[in-house]
Amino acid sequence: MKNDEIQMDIEKRLNKKQNQYLVNVIELCQQNTPNGLVWEGDELFQETKELQRDIMGLVICNRERKIDICKEQLERAFTPRIQKMLEK
Repeated sequence: MKNDEIQMDIEKRLNKKQNQYLVNVIELCQQNTPNGLVWEGDELFQETKELQRDIMGLVICNRERKIDICKEQLERAFTPRIQKMLEK
């Protein structure tokens, strides 16, 4: 896969997980529980926590890929210039 395709795949997966996370949060808020609290053993609660972990992982991965792309672009832009300066 090319860098652009990988980036698009990460962003698509991130968007899908964020959408599901928001749906789950809304469903959790609408649950009628005796004390108003969501039980940690609830399947939807656990799924939402897992989605949150996945989202954080994808955000970090996305950020790292963008940093790597920027580094490559900076190296391509400035390496010839720096080499010329060092030759003097």
